[in-house]
Amino acid sequence: TSSTLRFARSDMRRIARSEASESLHEAASRWRTAWRIGIVSAISMAGGVTGSVALLFLPASIWQLLQASGILFTALMARACLLQRLDFTRRLGIFICIAGVVLAGISD
Repeated sequence: TSSTLRFARSDMRRIARSEASESLHEAASRWRTAWRIGIVSAISMAGGVTGSVALLFLPASIWQLLQASGILFTALMARACLLQRLDFTRRLGIFICIAGVVLAGISD
């Protein structure tokens, strides 16, 4: 029974060590995720502030053209970087947005 007890204790120590290393790994993973979200949030805030300052110096019609063309660039990046395929309805929606941007640009 003493050898069985010794093996049980060593098993318990091994399990405790593996659980501790898993919890450290999970904590590191959570911090890594928090940093990534924080960096993306900071860039988004900087873009919002920059856009607000730009709105002070641009006519509203040009600002709206830039905002509407963001859909096109997002679709292009999704296709190039994420290799997403756009179905017919999404292509149609992007085409309608592009047509609106072109028509607004011509009228301005």
